[in-house]
Amino acid sequence: MNKTKLQEELLKNVKPGIKPSDLKKQKKNSQTNNQLLTPPPTPPLKPVKTNNSPSPIVQYPTPPDSPLLKPTQPSKPANNVKDLQQQVSYWSKTAQNHLLNLSKTSAELFNAEERIKELESKPKSQTLSQEAEKALVEANQRIRELEEKLSKTTASQEKPVKPVQKPEQTIFTCSDCNQTKSHQELSRQFANHSFCRSCSVKARKAAEKQIQEQPIQFTCHTCQKNHHQVPTKMKLDQTLQEYLICSTCRPNVKEFNEADLITDELWQKYPYSSASEILEKEFDLKRRSE
Repeated sequence: MNKTKLQEELLKNVKPGIKPSDLKKQKKNSQTNNQLLTPPPTPPLKPVKTNNSPSPIVQYPTPPDSPLLKPTQPSKPANNVKDLQQQVSYWSKTAQNHLLNLSKTSAELFNAEERIKELESKPKSQTLSQEAEKALVEANQRIRELEEKLSKTTASQEKPVKPVQKPEQTIFTCSDCNQTKSHQELSRQFANHSFCRSCSVKARKAAEKQIQEQPIQFTCHTCQKNHHQVPTKMKLDQTLQEYLICSTCRPNVKEFNEADLITDELWQKYPYSSASEILEKEFDLKRRSE
C-alpha cells in the first residue's frame, strides 16, 4: 500500500482524541469476535457399529444455519425485565383511561353543542311552553301517585265501626220508697215510675185489705177532710205511727222509710249487721214477710 492510502485510512478512522494504539486494540477485538462467532466446520461423521446395537447409528453433520451454531446473546437480569413489563402495563392502562375520558368528554361536548344549537334555533316562547308542558305532565303524574297512595292507606285504615252500645241500666229509684235498688228488684214500671218488689207487695196487700175491709167514716191526715171509704194506713214520720189517708191524697204521699232511722252511729255500732237487723235490735221492728 502506498503511504497516501494509509494516510487516508488513518484520517478516516482516527478521530480527535483517539490514539493509534486504540485502533490496534479494536482490530484485535473484532478479529477475536469474528473467530468466536464463526466456529470451524465440523468433519463428516462416519457410522459407528457396535456389537450390541442391531443397526448402525448415523451421525449427520450440523448445517451451518443451525441455531445451535449461532452465538447466544448474554441474557439480561430478570429484575430489569419485570420492571420494564410493569412499566409497560402501567403506561398502557393510563393511556387507555385517558382515551376513555377523552372520548366521554368529546361526546358530552358534542351533545352540549347540539343542544345549544337546537335551543338557539327555536324561539324562546316555544322552549318555555314545552318546559311548562313537561312540568305540568310531571306534576299530574305525581298527583296521581299521591292519590293512589292515599286511597291505599285509607282503605287499610278503615275498619267497620261498631255502634256504641249504651250500658244497660243496672240500678233504678223506686217511686214509692224513693230508694235506689238493683234492676233485679224491679217489679213494675209505668211510664217514668218504677216500683220495687217490696212496694208492689205492700200495694197488693193494701188493695186486698181495702177489698176485705168495709168503708168507714174518718178524717184524712193530709187534707183534714171527712171521707166515707176504706182508708189507707201509712207511716209518715219517725214515730212509725200509722195514719189514715184518703184515696185522693194517697198518690201524693210517700211513706216514711224505716231505713232512714239508721244513723251513722248505728252503722258504726253494728258494722257487720244489715239494716233489718239493726231495726230489729234498736227499734224492735221486724221486717214483714213479703
